Amino acid sequence: MNQTQMRSDVIVQRVDILSSTARDLILALNAELSGRYPEQALCHFRLDADEVAEGRGAFMVAYRGEKPIGCGAVRRIEEGSGELKRMYVCLEERSRGVGRAILDALEAEARKLRNYQASAGDGDSQS
Repeated sequence: MNQTQMRSDVIVQRVDILSSTARDLILALNAELSGRYPEQALCHFRLDADEVAEGRGAFMVAYRGEKPIGCGAVRRIEEGSGELKRMYVCLEERSRGVGRAILDALEAEARKLRNYQASAGDGDSQS
């Protein structure tokens, strides 16, 4: 894994989306989304591995020490545009700059992909 972004003692790195670390964070994200949204279609983070393959996107994980504490992804939609996928930070790590560190790393990856315009959406029940 290559170190991409560091904020105090938080390190954000590119991680294989098929790894157990990614799977565990995505499961936690999906569990939280299921509690916020009654609509099943809004409740699950889904991204194919090829969408975040080198040169097409990135799945990033934030760590405090050895512990994974958050994640996010960026993918190219077409030349010049991309999409920031759902970001997640563990409840106990919120309001500590982790989300900002993940966003900074995702923006850096988007620039590498030459995504001059990146979009992100949020749901009504997200804060």
